[in-house]
Amino acid sequence: MKIVIAKDNFLDNIILTIMMFQVMIFRWLGLHDFVNVILLFLILLSFLKNRFLSFRHTVAILLCVFGIYQVLNFLVLGGTIRLLMRSGYRTVKSVVFIVYLSFLAYKKRDFCTEFLRKNFWLFNIYMLINIPVLLLQLNGHYSLAAFYDMGPISLYFPQDLMSGLLGRYGTPCLAFYAVFIALYNYIYGRFWINKRYKKIFTIYNVFLLVFNLAMSTQNDNKGHYIVFAFMVIQMYLYLQEAQIIKRFGALKNAIFKIIAQMILIGVIVSLLVFVLYKISPEFRENIADLLLRKINEGLSQGKDVHGGGERLGMIVFMISTPSKLLLGHGLGNYSPTAYSLGFPHFGLADFGTYLCLGGIVYMFILFLIVYKSFGQNIRTNLNIIALITIIVFSIYTQIFSNTSTTICMMFIYWVCWIANDFEKSNNCAKE
Repeated sequence: MKIVIAKDNFLDNIILTIMMFQVMIFRWLGLHDFVNVILLFLILLSFLKNRFLSFRHTVAILLCVFGIYQVLNFLVLGGTIRLLMRSGYRTVKSVVFIVYLSFLAYKKRDFCTEFLRKNFWLFNIYMLINIPVLLLQLNGHYSLAAFYDMGPISLYFPQDLMSGLLGRYGTPCLAFYAVFIALYNYIYGRFWINKRYKKIFTIYNVFLLVFNLAMSTQNDNKGHYIVFAFMVIQMYLYLQEAQIIKRFGALKNAIFKIIAQMILIGVIVSLLVFVLYKISPEFRENIADLLLRKINEGLSQGKDVHGGGERLGMIVFMISTPSKLLLGHGLGNYSPTAYSLGFPHFGLADFGTYLCLGGIVYMFILFLIVYKSFGQNIRTNLNIIALITIIVFSIYTQIFSNTSTTICMMFIYWVCWIANDFEKSNNCAKE
């Protein structure tokens, strides 16, 4: 079927195509910084063209407040303009991407749905291409982690270079892309694929799921299991929302039903994790035991922790210094890079990093922007669940500073919102 792009959607189609290739190839080529600048410019044009202020006045105001707070933080705590600009730009670009993709999903849902649908083959072929690349990386071909010169391979941990074509240190982005493919293919098979091919398509999806989960035991990608569990639970709730409303009249009256369903899914996921723990030494040693050890180290050692435990160690460090908790140590005083504030992996995850730099106020504004941006696409209770999920993701990785990860995360939520639309339409058709 020939896809006709309406003139009104031409600019947004260009932006989404660039975003898609930002994930797939530009970061691997080392062109992501340049591409981010182009995307920000095009998004600004799209906002002006599509009358962004008519979407959410609150979001526009919060974006201004976000920028103003960074300047005020600099004026109060001092520092250098260079560091302030570096810290600010690092988050602003991803925040703008989140706002734009939320805005687009609200304003042009049919266009977003068609964009995902028409790129089915491209999304899946890219995932399939990554399989042999990952297997080569697993067998020591670490130079495949990026096209550009990364310097001596010996300076990196092997696990950090097993990221397919998602770029250097791209394992978290790989996790989000793998979860996107898993949920996207599930919805594609549920609503769009011909019935004759459903069994073969299901086998294919199971293969991808098993491969990606198994690969995560080899490249130390513990977060893949966290992202997968959180998003499967949310997908279930999006698909069940229409039934809940039908039975209870309003979603707000069904909160206990939602909680019960989440507990049930949590129990099922816990049982699956327990079975994996018992039957898979790789999962037990590389994922479960290591994850628990890192959490314990982060909570108990604070600033003295090293490695993955620094994600929580930075949070504990800030809680233990109340005088700095409100405004942080200064967006203009420290850079979100290694060894800032004494953490060897400072910048590893956004929550701890920006809590240290900008304090609680900075994080509050950041998450409020996300909450309000998602607000037009999600009902209140599901929006709260999404916000909690994003907070967890920000503790795990760089969803507010790595735009490839941001884009993958937003594509996952697009799938959830679209699934919710289709399920509601199906329920209406049956009545």
